[in-house]
Amino acid sequence: MNIHLVMTTIRVPIVLQEYVKLQGADEITWHIVGDRKSPDTIPAFLATLAVKPDRMYYYDPAWMGEHGYSLPLHMNENHDGLRAVGFLEAVRLGAEAVITVDDDNSPHPNFFAAYQKVFDPREMFVRNGGWVISL
Repeated sequence: MNIHLVMTTIRVPIVLQEYVKLQGADEITWHIVGDRKSPDTIPAFLATLAVKPDRMYYYDPAWMGEHGYSLPLHMNENHDGLRAVGFLEAVRLGAEAVITVDDDNSPHPNFFAAYQKVFDPREMFVRNGGWVISL
């Protein structure tokens, strides 16, 4: 399954060092969305992570403007709505599922394994008229 992860940040997202070490992380495509307050050092930091270049994307307001996104012009700084750019780019790149996280939350050791199970249609069934996810 083609799973993408979207994160917004106004700082260098050092928590990604934890995420990329998890089992299954090498199958994830990453979309990091910056803000006007985000430091210019984020792209250099992202390049240090053990992620293939075609699986790591960073979108700052300049990139958004160059690619037709006007959201940064209409939102306050630190607005979580910029996350939508990450969602749209994930869909454009063929995401079948999108996980969204915050840059201030450390992942559980089984983070991606749990999502793989959640996204597996064999693990989902209907009980009493509603969806139940078997974990």
